[in-house]
Amino acid sequence: HYLSYAASDKLTVNVRYETGNVNVAAPATNYDGISAWTVGLDYKLWENVISRVEFRSLGSDGASDDDSATFNIIYSF
Repeated sequence: HYLSYAASDKLTVNVRYETGNVNVAAPATNYDGISAWTVGLDYKLWENVISRVEFRSLGSDGASDDDSATFNIIYSF
């Protein structure tokens, strides 16, 4: 699921939710109930240049949770 909201001409708020399972035969790796939440902000710095900051939380049944924060500068041409 993905939701994007343009708060202004330069700022966009993004929220994403993903869910699924990983089942691999060899080596036996099975993770059920995987879910991930991502919240991000995109800010248009200049023409064709966007800065993005995101926080992501990933978890599953049977595995430890994993949180991350990222910052990107994106040039689109």
